[in-house]
Formats: sequence, structure tokens, C-alpha cells
Amino acid sequence: MRKIVASVWMIILFTASIQAKESGFGFSTALVGMSMDYREYGNDGAILDSEKSSFSDMIGSEFTAEYTESYESQNYAQLGIEVLFLSGETQYVGDYLTGGSGYGTVVSTTLNIVLDMSTYLMYTNSFTNGLDLGYGLALGYRSWTRTLSLTQEERYYWFSLRPRIKLSYNFSAFSIGALAEYSYAINPKMSATNVSTDFTLGSADIIKLKIPFTYELNSKIGFFAEYVYEYQSIEKSNVQNGFYEPNSTANNQYAKIGATFKF
Repeated sequence: MRKIVASVWMIILFTASIQAKESGFGFSTALVGMSMDYREYGNDGAILDSEKSSFSDMIGSEFTAEYTESYESQNYAQLGIEVLFLSGETQYVGDYLTGGSGYGTVVSTTLNIVLDMSTYLMYTNSFTNGLDLGYGLALGYRSWTRTLSLTQEERYYWFSLRPRIKLSYNFSAFSIGALAEYSYAINPKMSATNVSTDFTLGSADIIKLKIPFTYELNSKIGFFAEYVYEYQSIEKSNVQNGFYEPNSTANNQYAKIGATFKF
């Protein structure tokens, strides 16, 4: 009986030593694949054009560096920087810019570059039952470049405020969680070839849900896989040289696999 009790206590102490956050720096890197489903709409709601890709068509990397400050209560705060970079091809279905033949007249390939960066501050409450509840705010920057042809390139870009909340459950060396984030764009713009002044977008909002699954090999090294769903909505722009950027939506998904290092 004593051996059983001792074994249970060893397991409890081992689990606690893994799950308790320690103050210090951490760095993570991940391979990322992106599935894009982007659509532009006319004033009547009809689809004007679309961009689609699978996870293997848009490939890139994500890097995160953060500092964790732990408290005696086991609660902790994190200050970090995230950088996501992706590039690849999507299938364009649409019409000529000055056409009118209708959706599906033109089918081609678009080259894409996506850059998303943010710096964030999070505070997390740790509970004795293994649950963590966190909340915070990030300041971000997003840029998406679409090269539709040799003579037509568009780039969407903006800074954003990103409130976020997370919930995670820790068991042994594993944890699973969910992080929800709303991104409010500040003065969103779009540049286009042969248009001297950038378009001012009506709005550019993003709602994001992350579901990470992590495994800590030891106190210094861990591995993770993460699924991300992202809904983007852009409101049509002002008119420049007789052209404007229409309303659009995007249902994007990301698959990530990576490692975390602490020191």
C-alpha cells in the first residue's frame, strides 16, 4: 500500500513539475500549410471571383518568441512576438477586370504572399484542476499580396488591434486548448498596379479560432500541432480611377506542426 501511495505522489509531483510555468524565455517554430477560400462579391451579392488552395498549395513558417513571468499563485503573464510567413499558389476563377462575361470566364493561377505579425501580452489564471484561463491583447500587422498576372498585382495591408481569450486543460505532459481572437483593422488599405493612390477599404475584420495540442518532452523541449480557422470580411473601398475593391470574405484554415524550446 505504501508503495502505491508513494507511486501516486511521484506521479503527482512529476506532473506538477512539468505543468507549472517557470519564468524565462521561450522560442517556437512551426511548419504551416494554409487552405484558402476567398470570394469577392458584387453589389447584388453575386460572386465576382474567387481564390482557392489546399493545405499543400500555400506553405510557410511561423516563429514565436516570448517571455514568461510566473507568480507564487501559479498564475503567469506572457509577452511575445509572432511572425507568420506563407507563399504559394491559389486557383483563380473570375472574369477580366474590364470584362462582364461573368464569373468563371477566366481560370488561372495566382501567386500569393501572406505576412502576419503581432506582439501580444497575455495574463493567465491557473486553477488546481488543470484548467488555465487567459486573456490579453495583441497589436498586429497583416499583408497579403496577390499577383494575378504579369500586369496585375494587388496588396492588402493594415495594422490591427486583437483582443484574445484562451482556455486550456493540462493533463500529465499533454495539454489541449482553444484561443479565440478578434482582429479590428486600423485604416486598412489596398494597392493595385496602375492605380497611383491606394484604395481605402471600408473595413477588414478577422475572427480566428486556434486549437492547439501540445506535448512537453521535458522542461526545455516540447512539440505541438495546431488547427486554426479564420474568417475574414472586407468591406468595399472608395473609388479610384473608376475602380474599387468590392466586398469580400475568406474562410481560411491553417495546419501547423512544430517544436518549442525554453531557456
